[in-house]
Amino acid sequence: MELQAIKHNRLLTKNPLLISKDSKYIFCYCRNIIQIFSSNTGQAIRTLVGHRNTITHCLLNPHNFLQLISCSLDGQVIYWDYDAGTQLKVFNADCPIWRVIPLPGDESAAIVIKSSKKSTSTKKDGLAHVIRAKLSLEDKKIAYVGNTLFSVKPNTKYCQLSPDGGYIASIAKKSLRIYDIKTGKLSKFTRRVRLTCLTIHPLEDCIATGDRQGKIILWRRYRIMNEEPIQLELHWHAHPVLDIQYNIDGSCLLSGGSEGVLVVWQLRTETKHFLPRLGSSIVHINSSSNYSIVAVSLKDNVIHLISPSEMAIKQSIQGLHKACELYQLSSPVPTGLVYDPRSRAIVLNSIPGSLQFYDIHSHKTTKVMDVVGQNYVVSHSNKSTSLTDVTHVAFHPSGNWLATIESRNNKDSVAEMKLKFWEFSEVTQSYTLNTTVEPPHSKFVTAIVFRPENDTSTITDPLPMLVTTDSGGYIKTWLLDLKCDSIRDDKPSWTCYSVSHYRDSPATTADFSHDSSLLGVAYDEIVTLWDPSKNEIQKTLSHLIKSENVRHMAFGRKSCSHLLTTTTNRLLYVWNLLSCTIQWCVQLRVSMLTKSPTTNHQAALVKGKNSTCALYVFSPDESKSIAVLRDFSNQQIISAMFVPVSQAHNMPSDSWLFNQRYYFITNSQDLYSLEPEDRQDDIHDESTTNTGISEESPFVRIFGEFEDTLPMNDRSQASDLTYRARYSKNVREVFIGASHVLPSMTTICAQFVKSSLEATAIADLPDGQENGNDYSDSESEIDSANSDEEIVIKPQNDERMHQLQPMEIDRNLDNTEMNFDWMDELVNKFQCN
Repeated sequence: MELQAIKHNRLLTKNPLLISKDSKYIFCYCRNIIQIFSSNTGQAIRTLVGHRNTITHCLLNPHNFLQLISCSLDGQVIYWDYDAGTQLKVFNADCPIWRVIPLPGDESAAIVIKSSKKSTSTKKDGLAHVIRAKLSLEDKKIAYVGNTLFSVKPNTKYCQLSPDGGYIASIAKKSLRIYDIKTGKLSKFTRRVRLTCLTIHPLEDCIATGDRQGKIILWRRYRIMNEEPIQLELHWHAHPVLDIQYNIDGSCLLSGGSEGVLVVWQLRTETKHFLPRLGSSIVHINSSSNYSIVAVSLKDNVIHLISPSEMAIKQSIQGLHKACELYQLSSPVPTGLVYDPRSRAIVLNSIPGSLQFYDIHSHKTTKVMDVVGQNYVVSHSNKSTSLTDVTHVAFHPSGNWLATIESRNNKDSVAEMKLKFWEFSEVTQSYTLNTTVEPPHSKFVTAIVFRPENDTSTITDPLPMLVTTDSGGYIKTWLLDLKCDSIRDDKPSWTCYSVSHYRDSPATTADFSHDSSLLGVAYDEIVTLWDPSKNEIQKTLSHLIKSENVRHMAFGRKSCSHLLTTTTNRLLYVWNLLSCTIQWCVQLRVSMLTKSPTTNHQAALVKGKNSTCALYVFSPDESKSIAVLRDFSNQQIISAMFVPVSQAHNMPSDSWLFNQRYYFITNSQDLYSLEPEDRQDDIHDESTTNTGISEESPFVRIFGEFEDTLPMNDRSQASDLTYRARYSKNVREVFIGASHVLPSMTTICAQFVKSSLEATAIADLPDGQENGNDYSDSESEIDSANSDEEIVIKPQNDERMHQLQPMEIDRNLDNTEMNFDWMDELVNKFQCN
């Protein structure tokens, strides 16, 4: 089945909004679609799809307010009936169209802002040509009339048509330009500071512009010949004015900037009203025709619908918040993607110090949780500001508890770190702070995980448990203390139950087994297994190559609950915890390992050539992959997860995506999911890419596609190891790893003896006991599929090997010319054990 990676987060605030004439609908265009939201509920009610490329501008038809006009870089101008969601007219041009401005009086006449025919630039920073045009209904084409009037930036903040259609006002750097349509004269007025935005008064000849110093300039008498216009300055903003807008009668002027404050200027009384703490920089402002709604677009992808009479937020439309658009962050999503079992939402970082809950069904952020409680900080310079951010998040399986780690690493002061426990309140339907621990560790926390609770759980203590690890090698166990404290209003709180330590190495990752009986913590190349209830170490598992540290770890589920998957820089291991041996091992440069919360599936994200990566889905009980996605993404993926879904979406029951979806997020905070190619959904995006998937492809068949990036000092060792493995798989099993991770000596010695016998002697063995039986066939299949550089180890105990009895070995030894009496004693010794 073909899969496609669908991009979920749309930048709702990238372009200016539109409000319908009756103020019922909000129009938002992003990429090649137009979304229509209800102003009352904030829900998306319709999606208009028709353009093949990025939509550059939308406006209500001035001749019919029930119609919407959109233009795109594909050269099309489409007239929509937005109430029915149908296309009424489609006009084609021979070049990208940036804006269409219908002229009053004639429905076919318009001013068009277009790129040149040879131009391939799609950036709004470039200049476009302003020209008259005719929209022909006969041949459905746009015919240009006359020559180019002038050049301008295509952004609506830099170019607007006057309400009477008499002139076009535009700004270019420090200049205001007025183009008179009737006379064809272009007037230019210059200031000392760069202009940032403009708007035209709906009833009078008055233009308002904003500049980079935070000033608003009101221009009057600019259409009088040979006279300088009158300028009036209004100043409140400390940063550049990003957008300004008149209300319907021009009595009020609304402005906004990076302060996150909406300012309403009463021009007649010269008074100001403020709506502060909107959360982010204001990038776009638009008001309805009856001035009942003011739509404010913020830089963090949030739209606030404000009542101007009450100066209060009535409704909000939230997309996925992108902190990388606001701050210079080394890791925009330090928590990664986390699944909330209660709301069934994806939880990740919002602006620094906050978490956002993203609903995968409605494709919008339903809630933003302030964890740190810090104010929105506006940087006054290019110097980055050190902010406290949430670095780790963990949900209790019941969804009743949430644990967060927040830290602030400032080079000029002492690092700060807090562990917070949040309890879900049924009354407020939100998480409330229960316990704060400062600091929980002396070193930075590396992992945080709750003990699972399910039907297979073997714990006798029903209290919730949290385990945290740090870079100093310490493991701390936290339990809910039911002893009430009068100071805390008789509420139970969390307390530290135990502290463990292993060597002086940092603890890199941790995970609980499916039945919660074991806790696995990785130290360098060693995995330690603990009894979390008794705080006792049960076993240590050492990997083959000592110089490679364990990076990821995941316990199996259900039928694979006795298996543990670990990864290093170059290898992926699966351990059998019953025998404490390696079940199988493959050579993969795994950058991320995720496991499904409902099935046995695990997914390994593997680095490939040219900054690409591949995705391998497998079950720990076998080395064959369930699915392989080659060239999975050309962007850096910083987190991924499986999300359970209740509907199959036309997926076959045997597909690995039957009851789950695979989500991943890139370093630019773009959220994607793998969906079936034929899924009919409301998601339409020109960035959707098709990815072929091959079923039942073994790992070993695709190893050769990945680049060998071994250091030069390790290549000789790897080459020698490959040489031995190529010519003798028996010697490879004996000498490749540490003794405690190898199969039983009975199996190894018996196999070693058989390989040393002559072929004629082996042929005399009874039927079913020769070395060329099923076991050697399976080994040869693996060896034939492997490349010269790979290492495949499968030291499982096979019952067929025990069919070779010592007495039968003696009988065959007598038929040979070589003396293997010393081998006989060795085999008998280990067979007796």
